[in-house]
Amino acid sequence: QNLRDLESSRKLGGIIAIINGTSNVASRPSAFSPDDTCPNCQYGLYRDEKDQYQWNPNGQGLIQERFDFPIFAVYPFDNRSSKSYNRIMEGAENNVRKSFKEYPLQAVELSVDNGVSGTIALLAVADAISQLPKHILYTLFNGEAWGFAGSSRFVADITQFNCQVKGSAKGCPFKNGCGFPCKQDLDFTRINFANIESIFEFNQIGMNTTGFYVHVDSN
Repeated sequence: QNLRDLESSRKLGGIIAIINGTSNVASRPSAFSPDDTCPNCQYGLYRDEKDQYQWNPNGQGLIQERFDFPIFAVYPFDNRSSKSYNRIMEGAENNVRKSFKEYPLQAVELSVDNGVSGTIALLAVADAISQLPKHILYTLFNGEAWGFAGSSRFVADITQFNCQVKGSAKGCPFKNGCGFPCKQDLDFTRINFANIESIFEFNQIGMNTTGFYVHVDSN
């Protein structure tokens, strides 16, 4: 609410939060999540359930909010934050010096372990169960945190795919696939959901704690 009040004043250019860990006014929470208490529930298998399990109780839903101003959190003793702050100041000084109206702002992506750790786990599992007699399909999806974008596209391609131009086409050089929409091959159309016995999903497991959480649906 404080941010909304500042925004409504139309005098707010941005916010820099200094995290020094010495304030006695408000202690830092032991757990925090900017996502909802039930992330992506409106897109998942249980979207029609009345009482959805709130498996992320510390979620505050901040990623669903829109703030039309930049927000930076700076921890003076953290090397990554110092580098981020220095890049911002260097960019601002360069903008003033060269009288640029617009200039590229370099984004610093932290928490890369979110996707990489799951990929590593998938490769380890693939090696461990590769000798089983059943057919195993391994897939890597992008954009799962945003409404299961990757897996939703995959399911749509399997269940609703319609190749309008067979063979190669302009902008699509694959001769053995589909020209429009462009697909390198059509092997994925042979996947039948009725023949899938189990699905295992690995998300972020590269955490700084020793505990792991497993969500199981026996249905």
